Amino acid sequence: MALKSKISASKERELETKRKLEISEQQQQVSVQHRQELMKQLAQEQHTRQELWQLFLRQKKEHRDKVEGWKKRLKRAEKVRVNAVERAQRGVRTSKSAAFKVMQKRAYSTATRKLLRLLVANGCARAKAGQVLTLLAAQFGVSVKVASRRTVSRAVLEGYIASKMQIGYEINQTPGMWL
Repeated sequence: MALKSKISASKERELETKRKLEISEQQQQVSVQHRQELMKQLAQEQHTRQELWQLFLRQKKEHRDKVEGWKKRLKRAEKVRVNAVERAQRGVRTSKSAAFKVMQKRAYSTATRKLLRLLVANGCARAKAGQVLTLLAAQFGVSVKVASRRTVSRAVLEGYIASKMQIGYEINQTPGMWL
């Protein structure tokens, strides 16, 4: 029996060794699979990093292009502004482009006569109102013939008559009035 127990002990050791080898091989296979999975994950992460870097480079270029476009627009707007100022200054210097027309067909315009009436109403002598108008026009680069005292008096009289007519019209249009 001792021999049988030695044989069975030896078989048991052999089986134990086989089991340990099988376990060791399984562990090696698992570790190889684990390494392969880790390598795949690493490759995916690296690919993701490359994609992010490419995205970053594209966005950087887009933003740079936008900034360049804004710089060009700003430069163009500055040129347009300078040209507009130059045109406005040229327009002020010439009498034909003046917005305020002093005379129309050799007669003083309605706005000019109104300005003369305003000057007289605020204390300017009728003889000097024409000279004041000429000085004002000269400041804006427009040459004007001096309005005479008689012309100023006629503009004042015209305004007086027009105001009386306006009052009469308004009284006529009023449905009722107390005096």
